[in-house]
Amino acid sequence: MNTKQTTNMMWTAFFMSVLIVHGMLLSGQLPASEPKPTEAMAYTLLVLGVLQLLAVVIYDLAVFGRPRTVSVRPEMLPPEGQPVDEQALLRELKGRYYLTRVIIVLAFAEAIGLYGFVLGVVGTAPWVVHTLFALSYTAMLYIRLRMSTAWERMYLG
Repeated sequence: MNTKQTTNMMWTAFFMSVLIVHGMLLSGQLPASEPKPTEAMAYTLLVLGVLQLLAVVIYDLAVFGRPRTVSVRPEMLPPEGQPVDEQALLRELKGRYYLTRVIIVLAFAEAIGLYGFVLGVVGTAPWVVHTLFALSYTAMLYIRLRMSTAWERMYLG
């Protein structure tokens, strides 16, 4: 399986996990716990969710969405005496970089939904929970848009 298919499957898995967790909360199948969280905790996680969405966008604009140079260490090269296919090596290194960064931004986006899940289970105001899930969906869709319009072209050719 190539890197593009792998990242597409990973995006789908992360997005579906947020959808499933949100669906579980909406279905009412999860019992709410006894202690109610303070409003300060709810607002803190809401602010953290907004900051994480901004971090994904800023990371894209400042680092991930810009052309990068690839550094090659000696252990990445084939054993001495064997020819080096520079194009294949470059493709592999760019693919590794891309895959790692996609995992990082997807984890940031999913974490926002997990904040909403935690607050939903402990019984916070529904608007805070749904706002956090909306932020998570927004981050996931932003990542998907950037994957298909810029990152794949830049890193996978």
